[in-house]
Amino acid sequence: NKNSSFEASPLFVNNPLRFIANYTGVRVRSTNLLRTELDQLKAILFNCVRRGPARQNRDRHPHFREHLIGRINWVNQLNPQRGARLRMVFDTIAWT
Repeated sequence: NKNSSFEASPLFVNNPLRFIANYTGVRVRSTNLLRTELDQLKAILFNCVRRGPARQNRDRHPHFREHLIGRINWVNQLNPQRGARLRMVFDTIAWT
């Protein structure tokens, strides 16, 4: 499109996936989570079950429950099987 202010680099023209990844800022080919992020979320959830959520809110999120749901939903978008397992753990947390 000649009216567009965006110009594709020749490097990306021959590879549409690279072009999309560069244009949107999303890594199209990498659709999985970093192992460290997943392990951290699992640890937080399991410790919430064992010790209670108040002790695991180390960053003092004002809406910690919703914060965890958001992180689980993010995992679910990338890997529904893992997301479902994390949600099952989340559902066992006592939020009293």
